[in-house]
Amino acid sequence: MRAIGITKERVGTTGHGLRDEYAENIALLQGVIPPTLGGKSDQIPPDELRGKLRHVSENLGHSRESVTGAYYGSFRKTPAPKQKARKSARNSKT
Repeated sequence: MRAIGITKERVGTTGHGLRDEYAENIALLQGVIPPTLGGKSDQIPPDELRGKLRHVSENLGHSRESVTGAYYGSFRKTPAPKQKARKSARNSKT
């Protein structure tokens, strides 16, 4: 990406950032608001949500929806214990 001028310093994003945005846009086109944009797991029926997220995953070249959570967040209702601990540690540093 650097070779074609896409760097955080130059254009304000990275290759991974572009992939994040692409994943969000594909989800939105499927009628799903991703967690990174405030979407909740109950916005559509669970089976329909899984199908739409599978479509996003396949567009990104992945076969598992869980992998694409790295791009647009997770619909988990409460953070996993490790995530809670990391958030607490981050908050105590500020």
